[in-house]
Amino acid sequence: MRGWQKPAKDMASSQVKGVEAVLFEYATALDPVAKSRYESKLTYRGRSNNEIMLPDPYALKEWRNDPSCWPDLTFGDIYTYLIDTPGIYTRESLKAYKSLEAYEFFLSGHVKPLWFHTIDEDVPFWFIKGKVIPSQRLNDKPHEAWVCLRKKEATVHCAHCSCMAG
Repeated sequence: MRGWQKPAKDMASSQVKGVEAVLFEYATALDPVAKSRYESKLTYRGRSNNEIMLPDPYALKEWRNDPSCWPDLTFGDIYTYLIDTPGIYTRESLKAYKSLEAYEFFLSGHVKPLWFHTIDEDVPFWFIKGKVIPSQRLNDKPHEAWVCLRKKEATVHCAHCSCMAG
C-alpha cells in the first residue's frame, strides 16, 4: 500500500518505518503543539486497534477534480462534525448557516475548485482539498484546506486549514 504506514514511536522523526517522510514541509515547520495536533488528526485506529497514520494530504499527488466520484457528504455530516469538534460554531449559529460569514465567503467565490483523493483501496478514508482566498487580504496566497472523510459512512473524520486558525 502506498502513502500510509504505522507511525514510528517517535513521530517527530521524518521517517516512518523506512518509508519517506510522512509529513510535508508545512507540518514539519509547525510549532511543537500545532505539529502534535496536526499529527493526531492524521492518526486513526486500525482493525486490530493499532495506530495508523494517514499520509499528509499536502504531500499527496494525483488529485482528481471529478465531483461525481465524491462521497455523499451532507450538511448533516458537516453539522455533526462542527458541533462535536471544539470550535466557534454552535447549534444556534448552524441553524442560521446562511447568515454565517463562512457561508457568505463561499457564495462570493472565496472557495476555489475542490479536489478528491482516494489514498488507497485499503485505507478507510479519503480526502477532499481546496484553496480558500483569505477574507481580509484578498491578494495574499490562498489558504489550503482539506477534509478527511470516512469512506463507508462519508462522515467527517477530521479537517485542517493552513490559515492561522488551523
